Amino acid sequence: MGQTGKVKISASESEGGEHIKARHYIYVDTGDEDEKGKQITSCDSYEDKACKEKIPVGKYIVESSYNKFKQTTAIEITAGETLKINIVMGQTGKVKITASESKGSELIHAAHYIYIDTGDEDKKGKQITSCDSYKDRACKEKLPVGKYIIKSSYNEFKQTTPLEITAGKTTKINIVMEKPKPSHDELIKADSQENANATSSSAQKLEEKVQPSGTLSTKEESPDSSASDKASENKKTSSTNTHPNKTEENPLGDLGALLGAVNGTVKESKPLQALKASIEVALPYMEKTKDCYAAADTLDDAKDCDVTANEGIKVAHEKMLSISDMTIPTPKAITQKEWNDEIKRKKVKKETKDLEEAKLNIICIDKGARMKQLQECVAAKGEFTNKPTELDKIGDMLKMFGGAQ
Repeated sequence: MGQTGKVKISASESEGGEHIKARHYIYVDTGDEDEKGKQITSCDSYEDKACKEKIPVGKYIVESSYNKFKQTTAIEITAGETLKINIVMGQTGKVKITASESKGSELIHAAHYIYIDTGDEDKKGKQITSCDSYKDRACKEKLPVGKYIIKSSYNEFKQTTPLEITAGKTTKINIVMEKPKPSHDELIKADSQENANATSSSAQKLEEKVQPSGTLSTKEESPDSSASDKASENKKTSSTNTHPNKTEENPLGDLGALLGAVNGTVKESKPLQALKASIEVALPYMEKTKDCYAAADTLDDAKDCDVTANEGIKVAHEKMLSISDMTIPTPKAITQKEWNDEIKRKKVKKETKDLEEAKLNIICIDKGARMKQLQECVAAKGEFTNKPTELDKIGDMLKMFGGAQ
């Protein structure tokens, strides 16, 4: 058995400050900064209790973590001696974040991602943490002193807010999730829709002037036309008109209209409504989960991300059940069992793909894609033309042969 010594580790935010809870990992010192040695042990220090470990004589590296702080300290253990060290982690402050749709209105559920402020709008800083605020509960985080950027999302709305943390202080922020100004493409689309509505209105007015026989009615009549002539003409028109008007029975036309209505119902089916609604409530969680895994350095970090991912799965499942009449089994919970750089890379890649496909599903549903067409539409990155189905074509033919107008 080799000789041993002891170490007692405590931590504080500042030199001489009160002790805080921190986590400490002890590795063999390889003498090479780029090569991490074997982990010997780990322990926690608390406000009223130090981390105490008995380890073999030698040189070690202590990696300490507190909140979002990380510190590395070199130590040397001497035989029969107890080494006492206090790790100064750095000062912190707190932030409480809420969100509302407009100033002074009721609080809403929103997701918030906090990044280091690089001072450069074009350069995104490292994500420090993320949290959700709710109708009855604020997002609360303890952060190192410094400047940050909060990126908040609520449905399709997004806001960016600067934040500065002061030592020992709590900063309270309410983020107003205002509706963003329409983009250039959205303005063009709205203008096109307005023109289409105007054209449709004009066509309807013209149709009202057309009599069942297909002849245009005129407001001015010939002075010599008499009531008997009009009666005779109306009788002739009635006898020669082979297409029934809207007030007469039209079985084929009615069947065509019925098929069209049925098909329209399929387009807006409950499964599609449920799918879209469940994706919409899950999106904030999916974005938060992706960013969380991307920032996760340890298995404990990744398991924290699992919690957010499972919360998203739960709310999506509940929304699906509340709208759809289908029986949907409860999804299996996500649990990370190991974590390294390769697993992290694959996980972030998968989460990014899942998030992109979720957004494309909403786009495809809005474009009129039916359930069987969603996969094709998503594969085409949302490019989709709503072509008539066989049901549409049969309905149109029946309406045509039935003389429907």
